[in-house]
Formats: sequence, C-alpha cells, structure tokens
Amino acid sequence: MTDQTELFLETSRYYLLVRCLRQALRRTYKHADERGYAAHANLSLAGIYLGELRMVDRKVVAEFYSDLVDALAAVQPCAVSGKIEDNEIIAVLGDAGNIWPAVIQADLSLDTEGCNTL
Repeated sequence: MTDQTELFLETSRYYLLVRCLRQALRRTYKHADERGYAAHANLSLAGIYLGELRMVDRKVVAEFYSDLVDALAAVQPCAVSGKIEDNEIIAVLGDAGNIWPAVIQADLSLDTEGCNTL
C-alpha cells in the first residue's frame, strides 16, 4: 500500500535524501532485494514513516510506501551518464511516493488559489 498524501520534506532534508539514495542505489549488491532494503533504510533515516514491517514471500515489506521502495529498487541508470542520477530518483520520489521538497509547496498553493479565482 502506498500513502497517496503529498509529503513535503524540508528542502535540505529532501535533497540529502536524494543524494543518499543515489549513493545507495549506485552500489552493486549480491542479492536483488538489497537495493530495496537500502531504499527502505534511507527513507526511514529521512524521517518518512513506513509503518510496520512484515514478511511477504520471504521479503521484508513496509506497511506504507512499498510501491515507492519497489520503484526505487528498480530505478534505471540515466541513458546519458550510465549511472543513477538525482533526476531519476526525484522522478520516482514524486511519481511513486508523492514526496516533494517543501520549496515547491508555496508554488503549488499559488497555482491552486489561482484556479479558484477564475
């Protein structure tokens, strides 16, 4: 289950999370599930509540944001650099997790207010 509520992290914490995820996901792991565990650990360290952990088909799964963890574990390298870059991680955080830097929250509220005044 993925929590669909938008989550706005303090901007410096958001970009620290992106950098930590980039480093963790660039590593080579012996077992495929280890990428997911690395993503899970970094999300938890960033203060994102993932809920209770449970075993499903011999795999540790979080109560919340499991789709995000799976998407991060499956992120593909950039076609240009051949490495996982910040852009790929930011896209997954937004698309699969609805997690954004707080700096854009004001822009979103301005857009919403503008729509209401038409």
